[in-house]
Amino acid sequence: MKERYPELRWRVLAICFSIAFMLVFLRLGWVQVVRGGHWKHQARISSTELETLPARRGRILDRRGQVLVRTEILASVGVAHPQKWLLTKHPARVASLISMTESELRRRLAGRDAHTVLVKDAPLDGPTRYELSTIPNMSIELRTRRIRPHGEMAHQLLGNVSKVGEGVSGLERIFESQLAGTDGRALVRQDASENARARIVVDKPVDGADLTTTLDLRVQSILERELEKARVLAQANAAQGIVLEVSSGEVVALAQAPYNTPAPDGTRSVDRWRVMAATDEFEPGSVFKIFSLATLLNESVVDTATVFDGMGREGDYRVTHVFPNGRKIRDVHPVGRVSMRHAFITSSNIIFAKAVDERLKMKEFDDAIRAYGFTARPGTGFIGEADGLLIARERWRSYMMQSLAMGQGISVTLLQLASGSAAVLGDGSLRAPLFARELVTPDGDRQVFQSEVRRQNVVTERTTALLRSVARDVVHQDYGTGDSARVAGLSIAGKTSTAQVSTSSGYVQGIYTPTFVGAIPAEDPRLIVVIVLHGAPGERTYGGNTAAPCFAKVVREIAARTPWLEGAFRVSQVQAGERVAAPALVGHTA
Repeated sequence: MKERYPELRWRVLAICFSIAFMLVFLRLGWVQVVRGGHWKHQARISSTELETLPARRGRILDRRGQVLVRTEILASVGVAHPQKWLLTKHPARVASLISMTESELRRRLAGRDAHTVLVKDAPLDGPTRYELSTIPNMSIELRTRRIRPHGEMAHQLLGNVSKVGEGVSGLERIFESQLAGTDGRALVRQDASENARARIVVDKPVDGADLTTTLDLRVQSILERELEKARVLAQANAAQGIVLEVSSGEVVALAQAPYNTPAPDGTRSVDRWRVMAATDEFEPGSVFKIFSLATLLNESVVDTATVFDGMGREGDYRVTHVFPNGRKIRDVHPVGRVSMRHAFITSSNIIFAKAVDERLKMKEFDDAIRAYGFTARPGTGFIGEADGLLIARERWRSYMMQSLAMGQGISVTLLQLASGSAAVLGDGSLRAPLFARELVTPDGDRQVFQSEVRRQNVVTERTTALLRSVARDVVHQDYGTGDSARVAGLSIAGKTSTAQVSTSSGYVQGIYTPTFVGAIPAEDPRLIVVIVLHGAPGERTYGGNTAAPCFAKVVREIAARTPWLEGAFRVSQVQAGERVAAPALVGHTA
């Protein structure tokens, strides 16, 4: 009998374990099979997900604080399980937050069981978005949109952002890391009480810095308007212009025309994004005589009174002059024996070709051209920035000096032309063009920008003074090619150009690039203004009758509507360095 008890105990223990195992198995079956749908739902509505809190991209401002570009955060607000939700106290509260009447909200949700969007892309502020996120069943999807309060003004310069909000061109791309900011993150928890949400901010979003540019919105508006008018009037394919502050190198306005609007499908080609002033090269033509004369004066091989002979054989006036190397150079209007001052005022190709070819060494002229900033990229950071074109001196042919003297055989960009002009007509310092003044973070930290002085004493003070005096006569002498650039009461130094369009197969007949470079006021320039018209047709098309009048209109408006030229107006006498008998000119060469 005693031997049976251990066996009985083991049997009882086995039965108890079997019953316990069966109960656990039945419970698991109950949870997973019978109540599986319920618990899946509970797990789903009690889940936690990571949500992105978008940072606000920094604004882009003009130099006076006017907003050029800003960012809106747009919210699409929806409701899950609207039938049950309408029975709660929340509809009235939500309606007030999204600026909708409660009756309209209820009408939109009536008869709907699935998730329903109430408003799409609404510009709700941060507190409103947060309050909506705390209400049960509410969903909020956020996206950002870049806004331009002044439309397409300075669009290529300011640039574009991609669909994901990254800068892809212009200043938006150059200052991407500073403007972008850093998105935040939040844990969104849904509890079991029918989609009620709780948000825990893990990382707060850090908004981007505001960028203050060097642009003056008033001047930008003037330049864009007048440039497009001049382009249409001259029937030019394109046009570009710049207003540059001499003392700082700051770009006050930069425009190009026409502005190509987006295609019907909303796309913009890369070509439409380019900043022409940085990317497009062109032969400058006679405006390059500014630099030819600067070099001649700086090397002390001529002065403004030095006389050259523009006549042909046997003393007769000739439209075309044949040089010993066989090169033929043409003046629209012959000048005879005249001084360098007169040759500059009337823009004589023959005289300048002779002076440079006879008085300068190749190395002197080559070094000077490069010192003026040509052949080097300005360093703005714009996509496709060009460095201009000048073949190596070792490859120059016998006629290269003659060509360069009148702005042929070299290609430049608008930024190079403006910066170089500011150097030789200003204080002698070559400055990189500057587009940004400062960055300011949301915390108030500031990063101030200044133009890089790339070279000092490019020319002497004496050269600058003589050059200003001669360039002033281009505008203020009646026989000057730039007389249509005059603005009453202002002293202006300038130079015209009517360059032929150069291609790989030669020059295009009857198509020109009229240009005007002006410095205001002439005696102590504050601003350099350059107007360039590309592909203008017509045998009577000159820089003096297309680009120069546009320059005058721009300067006149700047003087009338802004303080840039305050104190520059005065009644002044024309101070010609010399008096010469000028031939009767039917038109003006440039």
